[in-house]
Amino acid sequence: MRSLNAGWQLRTFVLLIAAALLEVFSLPTASGQCLEDTLTHADIANNGLIGFSVLMHEDHAYMGVMGAADSFGAVYQYQAPVEGEDWTLTQRIVPADAGQHLGFGWDMDADGEWLVVGDATDSDRSTGAGAAYVFRRDATGTWIQHAKLLPFAEVPVRYFGRSVAIDDGRIVVGASALWQGPRGVAHVFKLNADRTAWEAEAFFQPNEVKDEDMFGAEVAIDGDCIVVGAMGTTSQPGDLNWHGAVYAYRLNPDTDTWGLEKRFLPPLLIPQQDLGFGASVVLDGDRLVVAAVKEIAQPGFGHKSTLYFYAYDRRLRQWISEGSVSALRNSTFIHPSGWVALEGDTAVMQATFPYGNTFNAAWICKRDDRGVWQRHHFIEKPGYPYYIGKFGWSISLRDGRLMIGDWDDDTQVVRGAAFIYQVDGPDCNQNHRCDSVDISIGISHDTDGDSIPDECLFVVGDINGDSSVNAIDLLLLIDGWGPCPALPADCPADVTNDGVVNVDDLLLVINHWG
Repeated sequence: MRSLNAGWQLRTFVLLIAAALLEVFSLPTASGQCLEDTLTHADIANNGLIGFSVLMHEDHAYMGVMGAADSFGAVYQYQAPVEGEDWTLTQRIVPADAGQHLGFGWDMDADGEWLVVGDATDSDRSTGAGAAYVFRRDATGTWIQHAKLLPFAEVPVRYFGRSVAIDDGRIVVGASALWQGPRGVAHVFKLNADRTAWEAEAFFQPNEVKDEDMFGAEVAIDGDCIVVGAMGTTSQPGDLNWHGAVYAYRLNPDTDTWGLEKRFLPPLLIPQQDLGFGASVVLDGDRLVVAAVKEIAQPGFGHKSTLYFYAYDRRLRQWISEGSVSALRNSTFIHPSGWVALEGDTAVMQATFPYGNTFNAAWICKRDDRGVWQRHHFIEKPGYPYYIGKFGWSISLRDGRLMIGDWDDDTQVVRGAAFIYQVDGPDCNQNHRCDSVDISIGISHDTDGDSIPDECLFVVGDINGDSSVNAIDLLLLIDGWGPCPALPADCPADVTNDGVVNVDDLLLVINHWG
C-alpha cells in the first residue's frame, strides 16, 4: 500500500510540474506562425501607399495601393503558389473610367465572383464625395468592372467608400468624414434578380449621430446582419472624449426591410480617456469583434494607448458579451488603426508593441471551448524589429492565411509591402519561415519529398511524432511514468532508452520544448 501511495505521490508531483510548465509555456511567444511571402511591386511609385488595404479571397491575395500626386490607385491580385513557387502577380485592377483615382484601394472586400473596391476621394457625385467600384470575375478569372456605386442623392456625404463590405448579393458602403463634415452614413445596395445591376436598398444614419462621430468609418456584413462602427461618438454633449458606439442592423425576412437590432456601447466609460469603441468591426456568422483604442495624454511623454477588442456571440437572438482582449498596456502611441480580422475561433489584432524601441505588430488571439478569448502569440515585422511604421495597418484572415499590410515599409526598395503568413503553418525549425519556403529557397533539404525539412524528421523529446515537443508529449510521458513493459512492447515515453520513464526523461523533454 505504501508503494502504491508513493507512486501516486510521485505522479501527483510530476503533474504539478506539468501544470507549472503548461502555464509557463502558454505565455505568448513569437512562434506559432510562419511567413510565406512578402508582396510589393517595383513599378509602383514610391509615394503610393502600398498595402493600405489587403484582402485574402479564395486562393488569391489582393494588395490595395492608394495613389499619390503622380500615381493612381490600384489593386494588385496575386495567385497562391504551387508548392515550391512564390505568390504570382496575375492582374492589376483599376477603374475603367478616366480621371485621377487617388483614393482607389482605400478598402475592399470580395464574395465569390464579386469584388468591391472603395475610392473615398472620387468626385463624380460632388467634390470628395467618394465612390465604390464593383468588379465581376469572368470565365477566364479576370476581374471586369461591372458597376460604379455613388452616394444616394438625398444625403450629403464625404469619403463614401472609406469602408466597404459584401456578402450574398448585398454591398454596404460607409461614408464618413475624418473628424468634421457631413454626418456619417452607411449605404446598402442589393443585386437585382437577374444579377445585372446593383440597386439602392437602404441607408442608415441614426438621428443621434453627429458630424464628428465617424459613423460609417467601418462596416461589416454577414447574411442578414450589418454592423456599422461610430468610433467618434461621445457620451454626452460637449464631451471631447471619443467613447464610440457600434450599431447592428437586422434584415426582417417578412418585410425585407432593415431595422436597428442593437446599439453597442463600451462596457466602461473612463473620464479623460478616449476609447474609440468601433474603430474596426468584423462579423463572422453570429460572432462579432469590435476594436477599440484607449488613449491617454501624458504631458512630456506623448500619448500612451492600449488597443482592445471586444467579442460578442449571438445566441437565441441575443448578443452575449464574451469579454475583451488587450493588445498591450502602456504602449507608445504611434498610429493605432484598430484593425482586426476574424475567422472562427481566431482573431488578429493590430498592435503597437514595445521591443527596445517601438514598432507595429499583430496579436494572434484564440477562443477556447469556454468562449474565452486570450492572446496566443504575436507577429512582429520580419527582419526589422526596431521599427516605427504601419505594419498591421490592414489585416485580412481567410482559410488560415493571414495578410498584413504595411504602407510605410521602408525596408523595401519601394515603400510599402504586404506580408502573408500561415497562422498555424508548419515551422518545425522555428525560424518563422514556413517549411515549404525553407525548402523552396534551399535553406532546408527535403530528401524524401514529404514537405518536412530533413533536420526536423527526428526531434528529441517528440514522443508522439508531430515534429514538436509540447504539452501532448508531456502528458504522454506522465502516462507512461515508471518502468517500461517487457519487450517487445513499445515504451515511447522512455526518451533516454534506459528502460524506465523518470525524471531524466522529463528533463530531456523540458530541455527540447518547442
